[in-house]
Amino acid sequence: MRTCLWLTTVLSMKENHLNPINNCIYMNLKNTGKDIAVLQLIRDTSAFGGFPLYCFLSLVVLLLGYFELFFQLLIGFILAFGVTVLIRLCYFKERPKKQKFANWIEKIDASSFPSLHAMRATVLTVLLSLFFANRVVAVVFAILAVLVAVIRVQEKKHDIFDVIIGLVLGVILGFVSVWLVASF
Repeated sequence: MRTCLWLTTVLSMKENHLNPINNCIYMNLKNTGKDIAVLQLIRDTSAFGGFPLYCFLSLVVLLLGYFELFFQLLIGFILAFGVTVLIRLCYFKERPKKQKFANWIEKIDASSFPSLHAMRATVLTVLLSLFFANRVVAVVFAILAVLVAVIRVQEKKHDIFDVIIGLVLGVILGFVSVWLVASF
């Protein structure tokens, strides 16, 4: 049985070299068109925590008339962005792959702590899991949120601490947004 498809190893293929730590896990993966497509799909999973997808899902939810979920998504987004900006204004942490900045807005973007992608992905996970109220759906969304975190570390945008804090804050802010909408 092949047991060599470790996510971080697969993701390291985009750099066209193997991470020495992961070489032993990578031994059975062949460089075929299907494998490259799978690798691209895995890397693109990071979009689950991205701004465009979050906005698109919010718009779809609004157009479908799920106003309570829309406001939860909106408040969750505002809270996640606000908390991230406040933390990054008070504490600057360089990204593993350094990013240049010329002004304070670029400096906020160049800071890695906490991971806004991981936070947004987790807010989405909490809100959509509660909305669908299905364990299988919740597990799928949770896996996607963890994949976003792993990909952000693999792409050297964050270290493990940044994404863990992003995931934890995302869970908290997801439930806070549900509570805030229910309070009104």
